[in-house]
Amino acid sequence: IHFGQSWGMITDKNIFSLTLDHGTPKLYASQSSILQPNMGGNTLNDGGWHQVAVSMPYRSSPLSKVKFYLDGILTQTSVRNDVNLFFFKYGRVSIGSLGF
Repeated sequence: IHFGQSWGMITDKNIFSLTLDHGTPKLYASQSSILQPNMGGNTLNDGGWHQVAVSMPYRSSPLSKVKFYLDGILTQTSVRNDVNLFFFKYGRVSIGSLGF
């Protein structure tokens, strides 16, 4: 699921892309700012259904403060290149692609 400008566009605003990378969910705020749950070697590509939810606690919060829920359970996360999140008031939502 992707919200924002098309992937790869240079802008001072963030994107919000939730992806699966070999069964591990990752939330991208940019190509270099990534939040992912600490899953202890487990993955979601086990043939079962899973619920993934993310929640931004307040406007312009740091990426590291975004809550990550897996199957309804709040999960510890790690972040690469923490940034304060700032979005356009409009954007493109796409499912199954990165907004191209």
